[in-house]
Amino acid sequence: MLNLDRFRLYFRKYFAARGEDYFDSHGVEALLAGDKLVFQFSEAAKRFRMIEDDWQRPVIVNYGEAEKYIIDLQRGFQNPRLVLRRLQRYTVQVAIHDHDRLRDEGFIGPVSHEFPELFRQLDTEIYSPEMGLLLPWEENYIRGSGTILS
Repeated sequence: MLNLDRFRLYFRKYFAARGEDYFDSHGVEALLAGDKLVFQFSEAAKRFRMIEDDWQRPVIVNYGEAEKYIIDLQRGFQNPRLVLRRLQRYTVQVAIHDHDRLRDEGFIGPVSHEFPELFRQLDTEIYSPEMGLLLPWEENYIRGSGTILS
């Protein structure tokens, strides 16, 4: 039976064991706690991460209007920042080791020479709108089906 008091006790002990700096390991609070209303918003924004994502990389998938925006980037569209913002909705995050393997095996490649760190899906069978990114080395992946069997 679930007991909320047990959960409260568990998390109280869990976070207490991690110390006072656990929630602010990057020192963001000090940048926003000024006596004279002088806050360092820019520096705080650089340091703050709600979700740490240094273990993954983005890949643009073939979905919706992604191809149109990729072509805009490749043709040197006047406002690449706007195009990159629009491409965010067609981007999935991939663990670095999977990203590297997808790249090495030719499933993904750079969008263009101007954006060598930005990768796109090259193989049409590794993404499904229903299932998301499908890794070919996953045990239940069947090439040509576009799905992973459960």
